[in-house]
Amino acid sequence: MCGFRYFNDTVFFMQIVKTRPPETIANIAICLINQTDYLLFRQLNTLGKQFLNEGGFKERMTRMRIQKRSGNNNNRL
Repeated sequence: MCGFRYFNDTVFFMQIVKTRPPETIANIAICLINQTDYLLFRQLNTLGKQFLNEGGFKERMTRMRIQKRSGNNNNRL
């Protein structure tokens, strides 16, 4: 993958934790928390924009029922 590795195996991180000083482990934890916060922030923004553009779940279901009744089966969630 072009030199980029995915580290999603807990065994990898457990080995690192055993060999690093507590300050380094704390910094790793802070970085992971910041990355998680950023990704959740982006997801919430995307969901907010999607809600504004397409409406909520109930509105989409109502639209689909109306389309079904009118014979137009263009079901888009």
